[in-house]
Amino acid sequence: MSVPLPTRQKWFDDGAAALERAFPGTTAAQFGPEAPIRYACPICDGLFERSDLERNVLTVEHVPPAAIGGKGLVLTCKPCNNESGDSIDADLVHRERIDAVGRGEYTGETKVFLHTDEGRIAATLIADADSRQLHISDVNNPPGVVDAVRPTLKAGVPVQVEHRTWRFAELGANLSLLKAGFLALFAIYGYRLSRNKAYEVVRRQILNPDTAIIRQHLINLPPHIRRDEQHVVVMRDLACHGVMMRGQIALFPFEGDESFYDRLAGRADGDLVTGTVLGWPSGPTYGQKLSM
Repeated sequence: MSVPLPTRQKWFDDGAAALERAFPGTTAAQFGPEAPIRYACPICDGLFERSDLERNVLTVEHVPPAAIGGKGLVLTCKPCNNESGDSIDADLVHRERIDAVGRGEYTGETKVFLHTDEGRIAATLIADADSRQLHISDVNNPPGVVDAVRPTLKAGVPVQVEHRTWRFAELGANLSLLKAGFLALFAIYGYRLSRNKAYEVVRRQILNPDTAIIRQHLINLPPHIRRDEQHVVVMRDLACHGVMMRGQIALFPFEGDESFYDRLAGRADGDLVTGTVLGWPSGPTYGQKLSM
């Protein structure tokens, strides 16, 4: 569901005021003392004016991506929103769909490749609530390949399945969760968090999705926890913020902890400890209060 303009304008006004409270003179330093205060994109830190909302230069960011149930939560600039949507957010959506097939939660058809010792063949995976079937056609495969592979399939030998429709990069999918968690924390804590030196590496990683700058930032949750549960958690034992989404927790430093990700590297899922659940923001409050 789209966020109406009056709501976006309120998000802008509250965010611009929050930026001025946290970092007085930000707008004046760049545009002069008479300029109306600006809103800063939390990802690239670029400054934007209120009219950029109507020009669609400043856009609503869904957290997590809308295709997997995320809701409009904060404003980001169009380049930051679109570039991640075309890359890392698509990676996450595709990974989620493939995982849903594996869990038996997907209903529909998808194109796949089957990899066997005899060769690769194109097929269609047809799934419903009770079963998954493969449809293999001679039309979509080189002559003789299907006949050569058929005995292997009938014997029940495991084969590798490659999804043709939903290709994704693991790094991109993980960074989509990093970005979503960062924006959820920004909605709650505002610019004192997003502009904190400990978060420079987070913003740099989001803006450079082809390179793994942060070696580890996710911990898997136990399988009994529903994948659609979303919470912001204060994790005292790990001394960090946690944002729980899609069966994982994205971890973020407390303000000022610039060595957090160096210490986190190599930590196993079993090391996950308890925390205080804050809930999930229903809209941006930028450090004024929690809005759940």
